[in-house]
Amino acid sequence: MGERVARSLPTMSDPVAQTRLLLHVGYHKTGSSWLQRELFGMRRAWDSGSAHPRMRQPGAFVAPWSQSDMTRQLVWDHPLSFDPERAREFFSAGIEQAIRASRIPVISHERLSGLPQIGGCDSKEMADRLVSVFPSARILIVIREQASMLVSLWKGYVQRGGIRSLERFVAQQASPGNLGYLGRHLEYHHMIAYYQRLFGEESVLVLPFEFLAREPASFVAKLAGFSESPPPSNIDYSRENRSLSSVAVAIKRFLNLTVLPVDIDVLPQPRINASLLSLIKVVDQALPSSLSGDREHRRNADLREALGRTYAESNQITCKLLGTDLAEYDYEC
Repeated sequence: MGERVARSLPTMSDPVAQTRLLLHVGYHKTGSSWLQRELFGMRRAWDSGSAHPRMRQPGAFVAPWSQSDMTRQLVWDHPLSFDPERAREFFSAGIEQAIRASRIPVISHERLSGLPQIGGCDSKEMADRLVSVFPSARILIVIREQASMLVSLWKGYVQRGGIRSLERFVAQQASPGNLGYLGRHLEYHHMIAYYQRLFGEESVLVLPFEFLAREPASFVAKLAGFSESPPPSNIDYSRENRSLSSVAVAIKRFLNLTVLPVDIDVLPQPRINASLLSLIKVVDQALPSSLSGDREHRRNADLREALGRTYAESNQITCKLLGTDLAEYDYEC
């Protein structure tokens, strides 16, 4: 498992190839926005030239590129036209700048784990691109219990204008015995094993999102140790990018159904959808948390029961790959 795949790689005299930068590849819906803001220096202000406070801490992580830069250099190219040397040249200046400042360069983009809307079908292509550009990198993968992940992905789908119920959304993707592309994407052992094969087991850190949610300081300490960096201080552990409540999602889905033609699955007018979403977020802020808290818990529990042991075998393999027991975070094992 620890053996690397033989492929054409840059010469190890290349400083970019030698750099132990951190590649945070996702998954989606696993606290990426918080990690990018608090640990990796990726506040929106970065693009306008205003340095993130973390930049002033020796040994801290830093990502001296915008998310659009990362997407343009690593994601958008057609597989037959992707050029590792061109990508490596683009990132080299930022990497060298970070090293001179005694900071750990980070590329963090959940899109690198594959696009959920197509079931992560490009996740292998993304991994192959990353190892061709950064063969000495350390890899961070954050996973999430599958029922909770599916609910979160469904909420995102409704926010984008989707009209399917959670039950129909899951039935088409991850019903027991009939896993679609998205369902397979959540069998995490496939991607974990592939990254371990490409980069080496010792260079891949996989942590549960639930660990971040329960013990954020311990999560950060674990990542810092893996990256050989002192844990950053003065971290804001407040939650980033809070999802809509169950009540707000139900209202948004009703509005989607009201304004959509019956034969279209996602709202085709982005401006209308953006206006609806802004309105719903205002309403959601005014709703008491107790109104949707029980419903949220019930929805997750009901879906977990419906999925049954759909992901048990995959989670067991993941546990072996990681040497940890995911059952303590309520994964079906």
